[in-house]
Amino acid sequence: MLKEKFNEILANTKNQLLIVIKDESFLLNLNKKAVMNELGVIAIHENTGSATIVFFNDIDSIISDGQKFSA
Repeated sequence: MLKEKFNEILANTKNQLLIVIKDESFLLNLNKKAVMNELGVIAIHENTGSATIVFFNDIDSIISDGQKFSA
């Protein structure tokens, strides 16, 4: 997924953002400013609860407020 598309989806998200990579899910805390650079963003792994760098190129889809966007 392109960073520009990710930023556009992030800007329009009001409640919940879920990043899907293969069969793993990552949450993005919308109450805090997203920490990102040109390559990726820091998100919370849904199963382990640990912070992980998610690369934009690896993102398969994003679920924003219940709406799914493919990469």
